[in-house]
Amino acid sequence: MTLPLVIVNPASANGATQKNWPKIASDLRTHFGAFSVAFTKTIGDGRVLAAEAAKQGTKLIIACGGDGTISEVANGIIDAQQETELGVLPSGTGGDFRRSLELSNSVAATARALRDGRVRVIDVGRVTFVNDRGEREIRNFVNVASFGMSTAVLE
Repeated sequence: MTLPLVIVNPASANGATQKNWPKIASDLRTHFGAFSVAFTKTIGDGRVLAAEAAKQGTKLIIACGGDGTISEVANGIIDAQQETELGVLPSGTGGDFRRSLELSNSVAATARALRDGRVRVIDVGRVTFVNDRGEREIRNFVNVASFGMSTAVLE
């Protein structure tokens, strides 16, 4: 049986996730149990890491980061087409997904919920678009999809 995988975006929360990772990992281990970990290095890594882990039989993949990390990990799980659950360990700046599902911002509380909580089925949307390179791309989203002015504001 494979351990749950935590995919960590160390750049999330303006780098605070990397700085706080030892404490986050300790709290997670104390309140959740054993896990393996993989760190993202660049945009898209979360999707690739999640897809590979799901295809190898990992049953729970936990996204540690913000909404972008959660989106990448969810897309990887969906790409793999396996029976894999998405867990969320919020460590981002905005936290729209966490707030939408009324998840705690506390690592200890979230870890206990991941260990003891119930699985929820959520809706997933899919969008097809032309990216900045002029290529057709398909992405899934689990909370909100935006384009146009909202993207310009973020940049």
